[in-house]
Amino acid sequence: MSNLINRTCSRSDTRQVDVFGSIWPLRGAPRGEGWLRWSLSVVVVLTLLGMGWGITLWAGGSDKVTLNWFYIPILAAAMLLGPAGTVVTALLAAIIAGPLTPSDVRLHLWEPPSLWVLRGVFYVGIGLFAAWVIELRRRTEHKLQAAQAAYRNLVEQLPGVVYMCEFGGDGDWLYVSPGIERLLGYTPEEWLAHPSPFRSHVHPQDYLWIMQQEVQSRSTGAPMDLEYRMRTRDGSWIRVRDTASVVLDVDGEPMGMQGVLTDESSRAEPSRSESTRRSSSAA
Repeated sequence: MSNLINRTCSRSDTRQVDVFGSIWPLRGAPRGEGWLRWSLSVVVVLTLLGMGWGITLWAGGSDKVTLNWFYIPILAAAMLLGPAGTVVTALLAAIIAGPLTPSDVRLHLWEPPSLWVLRGVFYVGIGLFAAWVIELRRRTEHKLQAAQAAYRNLVEQLPGVVYMCEFGGDGDWLYVSPGIERLLGYTPEEWLAHPSPFRSHVHPQDYLWIMQQEVQSRSTGAPMDLEYRMRTRDGSWIRVRDTASVVLDVDGEPMGMQGVLTDESSRAEPSRSESTRRSSSAA
């Protein structure tokens, strides 16, 4: 199974804004809520511009203090208002830092207009670059969320139980699909909250054999194909088929197992030797 299933496996909500808080696309947001967020964003940016202007005047002019303060509202506009808002903010910052602010307040000296123009071009360029990077990241995040949602929807439609867990009978289960409720009677939330769900529900006579097969799969990298007994919520025992493989982390090291559980109770019960041969043939 794909590693797109993350550890929290929370459902994506297409109505939410992206992680950067960019509200200017307003995709799916109610009109009233969108305008409120836009208004608050404008207030934030204008406040930052005013603070930069105030600091410059308090210091005695643009020659007395760095004008890097104006990068802050420009970057804020890139995150909150998008490219158009960033351009407007950059131009306002250039006007405030140039024509509206003397280079020396006490002596009433001003910078040459050519410097105002150069600063404005630089501010606009920096702002547009920041807005482009943020928009690129935002689109990447949205594509990833869409892929995760599509894959999760596909997984949840499968007849079996898709899972991802850590090694060992007491290892944490990182994900389990809604099919666990049809199979064993537990909701995914109940199963994941259990401190030791696998050891507590697998048949004691099968447990050690399953752990041996897992150790072998972990050491060789070969997939497992096992059949064993599990206890349902009402206390009855069913026979399941577990087809699983080792999950590797970013460094290529084994981090757990992922697989599919299916109900095999309606089939004739195989002998232990048959199950062992099936696991060996999978290797």
